[in-house]
Amino acid sequence: AGETKTYRAGDSFVMKPGFVGVWRTIETVRKIYVCVYD
Repeated sequence: AGETKTYRAGDSFVMKPGFVGVWRTIETVRKIYVCVYD
């Protein structure tokens, strides 16, 4: 069991290193990725 989050148009979020989860896309979405390494 985990936490459910809902994002809408214009929202952004960060997936921290080690993220484990399921991403369900209900409608067309544009994803922009930025990877930062220390």
